[in-house]
Amino acid sequence: MIVRFSLIALLLTACTGAPSPDVTPPANADTTQAQVTYVCPMHPDVTSTDPKTKCSKCGMDLVKQEDHGHDGKAHEGHGH
Repeated sequence: MIVRFSLIALLLTACTGAPSPDVTPPANADTTQAQVTYVCPMHPDVTSTDPKTKCSKCGMDLVKQEDHGHDGKAHEGHGH
């Protein structure tokens, strides 16, 4: 009797349709990922988000733009 009740309780818990905490997708998964920008090595003003794009000026393949973690401030306090 107790075994049946335990099995029924387990079955009902498993079939509730609520996702378990470890498989819940992150909130705003589409907006949390940084968009990759590709840039021409010879013409840094030519950029795209499509890795298959070629430079409109020289025809070179664009490469992934490096993110050095700058916050937009130009070398403050470095004597430059």
